[in-house]
Amino acid sequence: MDADPTRVVIRDNEAEHRYELLVDDVLAVIVVYEVRSSTMTLSYTKVAEGFARRGFSSQLVAHVLGEARSRGLQVLPTCSFVATYIKNHSSDYLDLVPESRRGEFAP
Repeated sequence: MDADPTRVVIRDNEAEHRYELLVDDVLAVIVVYEVRSSTMTLSYTKVAEGFARRGFSSQLVAHVLGEARSRGLQVLPTCSFVATYIKNHSSDYLDLVPESRRGEFAP
């Protein structure tokens, strides 16, 4: 049993054009996005000090990609972290990338 449980909340901060992951009410990770037409460009991921290498970035990116899928959006990952995540999970997410760009993100 984990002696230090954490509460994770993910929210879409539409005013700031970013998804946010909070750990125990502290902003831990953001993914900046822009939606134009039917494409969500994911341009930047930032991890707050003390939250790196704990899986929170991957958790947030998976959530964002799931949100894009549920909204019927294609995803263009210009952020290197998101691009690598899609490459590493291509069977789950490569179909979200516009067909003309999939070769850039295939494993």
